[in-house]
Amino acid sequence: MLLNISSALKNVGEVYDFSITVNIPAQNIYGETLEIEPVNVNGIFTSTGTEILLSGILETEVYGNCAVCLKTVSEHITAKFSEVFMKSREYVPNEDSDVEVFLYDGYEIDLSEMVLQNIIPQLPLKFICKANCNGNNAFIKEDAFNSESLPKDNPFSVLQKLLKNDEEV
Repeated sequence: MLLNISSALKNVGEVYDFSITVNIPAQNIYGETLEIEPVNVNGIFTSTGTEILLSGILETEVYGNCAVCLKTVSEHITAKFSEVFMKSREYVPNEDSDVEVFLYDGYEIDLSEMVLQNIIPQLPLKFICKANCNGNNAFIKEDAFNSESLPKDNPFSVLQKLLKNDEEV
């Protein structure tokens, strides 16, 4: 979603409130496809003459799959942000600076990338539906990995016998 900053560019130093909804498509994060509800972004912005400074808070719901049982799980995300935007033709990379700068052209700023960059650090490494989720373990027998239950034609059964007899290889 685009944020119109034309008034801030005309009135350097004045602070403007904004409230906007940003749609983020499904993202592949940590090897999993996550669905992100529309993100509510509220905050303020101002122009310094060369930069646009944005700060505020964003809020959304993110859906993923439980790492154990694969049920759909949601995680409520709330994050504060403070970001710098520069006009792309005026931006000169500074290797010594730790500040991440987002670029824009014209009189509008696309907030999609900034919103995504602020959501990702808030995500859990794995979605878990409940603390004691056992998943779908009903199909696994307790003795499934018992060496006695290995089929006779298993190519590794010879190695298993070596280990049982404590022989050297």
